[in-house]
Amino acid sequence: MNILTKTLALAIAALALQAQAAPYQSIVPAKSSVTFSYKQMGVAIDGRFKKFAAQVNFDPAKADAAKASFDVELASVDAGSSEADGEVVTKSWFNAAAFPKATF
Repeated sequence: MNILTKTLALAIAALALQAQAAPYQSIVPAKSSVTFSYKQMGVAIDGRFKKFAAQVNFDPAKADAAKASFDVELASVDAGSSEADGEVVTKSWFNAAAFPKATF
């Protein structure tokens, strides 16, 4: 066995060990974030959503049965300024009054 073959064998073994990990089922919002970037008049701006929830059901042994759902409260947007926040929740953009939650 040459060094490349040995390295590849070790990498495959490491991946196999990771595949034996415990099933993953929840997202911790306090330790997570939903962020986005955009440009307004050529200026890059970062934003985020403050309120969201997610559920992930993933068991490496049953990968075909994996499921995920993600909900974000559109009015919780922080688009970089109070003016931008007020604009993106309007009917022209998210229409948060009619559609308060985006679900994926």
